[in-house]
Amino acid sequence: MRKITGKVVSLVLALALAATSFSANFASATTRTVAGTASFDGEKSIYLVNGGSTEAARSVTAFSQWVDGTVDTADHHDGIGTAEISDISHVSGDKLVKWDIDNDTITLRSADSEGQEVISILFKATYTNDDGDDVTVKASKQFTIYAYDAGSALVRMYAAKDSGKAPDEVGSFARNDGSYKDIAVYKASNDGTSAKAVWTNLYTPVIKSGSAAQDSTATNAELAAAGVTTSNYADYQFVYSDNSRVVLTKQTGNYIRATVAANVTTTKTTKLAATGNVSVNARKVLSSVKVSTDTDDKVTAKSKIDKKIIAPAGYVNIGKDKGTYLYAATLDSDANDNIDVANSEVVFGGADGINTGATPADINVSGGTVTKISGKVDSLTITEATVNAVDLDTGDVVVSDDSAKVGNITTDDNGGAAGNTGKVTVDAGKVGNIDTTDASDGNDTVEVTGGTVGTIATDGIVTVVAGDEETPAVTGDITAKQVTLDSNSGKVSVGTIKSTAAGSTIALENGDYALSVKGFNFDYRDTALTLSEFSGKIAAPVNAQNGSISYETDSDSQILTTVTGTVNVGTINIDEYTTLAFDGAVEVGTVSGSGTLKVYAGKLYVTEGASGVKLKLADAVLSAGMTAFKADIDMVDVEDMDTFGFTLAKTAGTSIDTFKIASIYFGGIGIDKSDINVAVGQKQTFTVVAYPTGTSLPAGSQVSWDFEGNDEIFAVTYSGNTATVSVLKTDSEFASENAGTLTATLQDAEGYALDDYDAATATVNAVKTPDAVSDTNAALTVAKGAGYTMKVTSASVPSVTLGSAGVYSVALVSKNGNDYFYKLTATGDAGKATGVYLNGRKLFVATVKAFAFTSDTTTNTTVKGAYTFKVTSDTAPVVTIGSGVFKLALVSQSGKAYFYKLTSAGANGAAAGVYVNGSKIFVAKVG
Repeated sequence: MRKITGKVVSLVLALALAATSFSANFASATTRTVAGTASFDGEKSIYLVNGGSTEAARSVTAFSQWVDGTVDTADHHDGIGTAEISDISHVSGDKLVKWDIDNDTITLRSADSEGQEVISILFKATYTNDDGDDVTVKASKQFTIYAYDAGSALVRMYAAKDSGKAPDEVGSFARNDGSYKDIAVYKASNDGTSAKAVWTNLYTPVIKSGSAAQDSTATNAELAAAGVTTSNYADYQFVYSDNSRVVLTKQTGNYIRATVAANVTTTKTTKLAATGNVSVNARKVLSSVKVSTDTDDKVTAKSKIDKKIIAPAGYVNIGKDKGTYLYAATLDSDANDNIDVANSEVVFGGADGINTGATPADINVSGGTVTKISGKVDSLTITEATVNAVDLDTGDVVVSDDSAKVGNITTDDNGGAAGNTGKVTVDAGKVGNIDTTDASDGNDTVEVTGGTVGTIATDGIVTVVAGDEETPAVTGDITAKQVTLDSNSGKVSVGTIKSTAAGSTIALENGDYALSVKGFNFDYRDTALTLSEFSGKIAAPVNAQNGSISYETDSDSQILTTVTGTVNVGTINIDEYTTLAFDGAVEVGTVSGSGTLKVYAGKLYVTEGASGVKLKLADAVLSAGMTAFKADIDMVDVEDMDTFGFTLAKTAGTSIDTFKIASIYFGGIGIDKSDINVAVGQKQTFTVVAYPTGTSLPAGSQVSWDFEGNDEIFAVTYSGNTATVSVLKTDSEFASENAGTLTATLQDAEGYALDDYDAATATVNAVKTPDAVSDTNAALTVAKGAGYTMKVTSASVPSVTLGSAGVYSVALVSKNGNDYFYKLTATGDAGKATGVYLNGRKLFVATVKAFAFTSDTTTNTTVKGAYTFKVTSDTAPVVTIGSGVFKLALVSQSGKAYFYKLTSAGANGAAAGVYVNGSKIFVAKVG
C-alpha cells in the first residue's frame, strides 16, 4: 500500500477545487488491448446435418454457449469478464458455414453442404487493471465443423450421444480372448429446428457366417424376423469367417458384439463391418455394411488387432523366463497358464471400452520387456524390467531398481482404491516424462529419490529428495503447484520449475551435496520460493512480480546464497544469519527480515517498503555520494534498513527517492575469493580484506583462520591475513569429501572474537583437473596500446578477470569448440601491473611497458622562448609535460622521427618535467 503524503493530499484537494471551476470532465484512465490465450470450456467441434428446408433448420443458435470460450492474460489477471466472440474466420477445409456474430449463430451455407471445415474463433473480454485502465483481452482458438448428408450413416461404438456430437470411433482390439467391442450403425438426421446432428441407432444387423460351423450364424427364421428375405439378406448383415478370429454375436439391444478369439497375433490395420457373404481374411475384423436395401451406400470404420493383452483375474505379475510372461503366482514359460506378453501392451483392471479383465490390484513387473502397461491398478511396481510406456486410468506407480527402464508415465487417481492418489515414485532407474495432471483435485504426487527422470507435470505435489549419495536424483523441467527439493543425502539436479496456480510453493534445502535448479518461472502466479538452510547459486525467477523469495534458517552459522540475473519480485524476506546476494538489478515491492541483502550500488529499487534488513553493497570500493539504491517516493526512510560499512542520506525527488552514501566506515572482513575449484597438485591463496576498501581493520585486531575439511585431501597453511589451501587428491567414492570451508574470524589482541563483526567464509572444491587451462601462465609484459591474446580451454565459459582497474582491458574475441580466446590490451601507464585471474585463480602478472624510443634530449635544459627536441619511435609516442609552465606541440614528423616544440609560458625559473610514454626524459626550465 502506497503512503499518502501531505503533498499528495494537497495536490488532490487542489485538483478537486480546480475541477469545480471547469465544465469539462477529466479522465485519467485509458483503454488498452492486449493479446491473451483462449480455451474452450465447452466443445472443440460440432457435427451438423444438411438438408434443412429452412435457414433456421440449417443453423445453430447460441453457438458461443456450445464452445464456452474463456480468455486469460499472460499474468493471469483477476477479474476478467465473460469472453464474447469478436470475429470468426475460415482456416482450412470446405467452406461449410457462415456466421452471424451479433445473433450468435452459425448456418450451413446450403442445403447440401457436406465435409469438414476448420474455423478460427476470436474471443474478447475486458477487465480493469491496477492503474484504472480499461483493458480488452483478445485471443483466438481453432474449432472443427463436420457436416453430413441427412440419412448418411456411421459405424461406431454403441453409445448414446447428445445432438451435435458423434459416437466414439471403434478403436483397436486386444489380441487375446475376451476383448470385445459393442458396435452399432447410426443414421444422421436433425430435428427440423437445428442443424445439430441427431444420431439414430438403426435396427440390429443380422449376422451371416462364412462357415456353417460358427454358432452365431443367422438362421433364415432370424432373418425373416428381422424383415429380411433370403434374397436380400446380404444387404443387412455383418459377415465374418472363422479364420478372422473375431466372433460376432447379436445382442438384445440395437448392436452387435465383436469378440476377438484366442491366440490372435495379427497387428495389421483392418476394416469393420461387411456386406454380402464375402470372405474375410485373418487380418480383417469386419468390412462395410449397407445402410438399407434402397441404396448401395456402404459405411465403414477402421480398426486393428493390437499386440495388446487383457490380463485375466489374478494375473498380477510380469517376469522373464526365456521371454516375458504374465502370470498369476509362479513363473514358468512352459506352463499353459503363463501368457507370453513380450513386446505387447498389457491391460489390467478392465480398461475403458474393454469390459473384461480383473478388478484393480497390486501389479509387479520384475523382468522382461513390454510395450505398454495400461488400464486400472491399485499399484504398479517396476524393478528389473523395461516398460516402454505406462498409461494408466488410475493407480500408483513405483520404479525402484537401477536396471529399470521406463518410458513416459501417465496416471490418475480417478476410480482407484481407497488411498490411491495416482502417485508416482522413482527411487532408481531411468524414466521418461511423468504426467499426473488432474484438474479435478490437484492432489496428485510425484516423488523422486534417485534415478533420472524427464519432465514432470502435475497440478499437485513434486518432491525431489536424493535418498543417498550413490544415486543422484535428476529430473527435467517441473510444472507443479508445490515443489520441494532436498539434497541433504545426495545430489539433486532439476530443470526449470514452473508454477501452475496461485498459492504455488517452491522449497529448496541443501546440505553436504549439490542442489542445482536450471531456473524458476512463477508464471505471474502468487508463488513463494523458500530457501531453507540453502547455500549456493540460483537463477533469478522470471515472471515473479506477484511472488516472493524467503530465506529461512534454524542455524546460527552464516549462510550465503547468490541470485544470478535481473530480479523483479513482489517481496523478499531474509532471516537472521543469512545473506541473499544479487549479481544483477533488483526491483522489489517489500524487503524485510533481520538478515543481509547484498546488491551492487544503484541496482536496488524498492516500490513498497523496507523493514529491518541489513543492506550490504557488493562493490569493493565505496565512496561518499555514490547512489546506494532508489525507491518510490515516501516508501522508504533512511532508518528502515541497517547498513554495512556506510551511512545513508536521502534525496527526495518528485516520484523517486534516491539514497546515497553519506560516509563509509569499517564494516567487517571478507575473503578475496568465495567459491573456487582447486585441482589436484595445485594451491590457492586466500587473503582477508577490509570492507569497504579504503577502511582498515580495528587497531590491535588479528585474524584467526579455521578450515573444515578432510586433511587427506586438503593441506592448509596460515600466515597472518592469508591462508593457502593445497589439494592433495580427490575422493572418488564420496563426493562430499571433496569440499572444504575456510573461515576467517576477527579477534582482538588477546584472541577473543570481536562479536560485532561477522566471520567470512570461502568454499574450496577439490577437483581432479582444472576447470579451465590457460596457454599463458608466466609473467607477461606488453607495450602500452598493444595487445596479447591468450587461449583458455574449458568445458564451460570461463571467467577471465583482472586484479586492478586501469592497467589492462580484457575481452573475449573468439571461440572454437572448448577453446576461448581472450585479448589483453595494455591501457595503463608504463610500469603499472595487474594480476590476471582464471575462474578466480591467479595465473600471472601482466605489466605495461613503454614503447621503445630514443630522445635527442636526455639532460635538463633551460628554454629561452622555445626549444625543439626529437623523439625517434616505431609508434607514435605519447609526450606530456608535468605542468603548465610550457606549451607543447608536435610540429612535424619524418618517418620514425617526431619533432616537438616547447614554448615558455611561465615565469623565469619555473620548471616542468617532460615525459615520453610515461617516463621522465628531462626537466625544462624557463630561462
